[in-house]
Amino acid sequence: MSLIKLIDAKKYDEAITQCKKLIQDGINTGDESTSLTGYVYLAIVYTRQNKFKKSRNIFDEYYLEITDECTSFWVGTELVNTYLTYGELKAPLNYLNEYIKHNPDDFKGLYLKGHVLYLRKEYDKALEVLQKAFQINKTNKGLLYNLAMVYQEIGNEEQAFRYFELAYEAGNNKAIEEIIKLLFNRKGFCDYENCENPCCTKVKLKGINALTITNKQGFKALVINNPQNNCWIKSGKTKKGHWVFECKNFGENNFCNDYENRPETCRDYPSSLIVKRACCSYNFEVKENSILFKSKATLTIVLDILENYKYQSAKEQLLLQNKVLLKS
Repeated sequence: MSLIKLIDAKKYDEAITQCKKLIQDGINTGDESTSLTGYVYLAIVYTRQNKFKKSRNIFDEYYLEITDECTSFWVGTELVNTYLTYGELKAPLNYLNEYIKHNPDDFKGLYLKGHVLYLRKEYDKALEVLQKAFQINKTNKGLLYNLAMVYQEIGNEEQAFRYFELAYEAGNNKAIEEIIKLLFNRKGFCDYENCENPCCTKVKLKGINALTITNKQGFKALVINNPQNNCWIKSGKTKKGHWVFECKNFGENNFCNDYENRPETCRDYPSSLIVKRACCSYNFEVKENSILFKSKATLTIVLDILENYKYQSAKEQLLLQNKVLLKS
């Protein structure tokens, strides 16, 4: 197994043994390049182990050689992390400048350089570099967070808010996709006797309590789109805490025509949110202290996914952020 694979697999003892062998082989043969490679990977191991004093000693001693050989291997992440631990910004910036000189479109180099410039309070330069990195990778959470921080420092609150939200979303895409699967898991109408594919089911849905908007009337509501029949489903919470949805079997009496055959968890409520509609309720089990969906932008992107959901996957739909969906 190669050294980098050993390190990535956290087999640090084996990696250290191989590094020391490379160092000794280089000394025995007079091959400085081999020894340098051993020292570089040894520093990477120490950084991954949070043994920054040891990695710092190596980077200090071989800094010029490592910088001169920056095209041969990437050690920027570990080098930057080591020096930042000691509050030193000049050494990592010089290394990154040299690396980017040879790799002008390398995302990781640009991202780290922008981060270091931000820490140096060179905000205009940081913004220029981070925006270039953003054109290469628009979904990296760390990059988006750094952009938000820079915009905040220069007083552009609107852009800062935008990138903070994008960073939040980038860290929750997987959770959003899982929630979509749960929301669309119901099929057919209520069937009390067979209880297969009921229209209203008990669903464990982490974070659903935060997936809400407040309309002009002050009601908390969730608005989703049902891709099965391409119609809007509006919801709100009753005083008892139930989520209510437009009833599929709505009758002239404003109640569900299939009421008698519905399971106990499915109830009718006169709706104060939807005029002349009775509502079925999902009896969601809410997880407290959820970190999901506290961002308006996250809610917007979920609604965007739900509105446009046809045949594309949720992951593809996460890239669609081109509409203002909430019209209260």
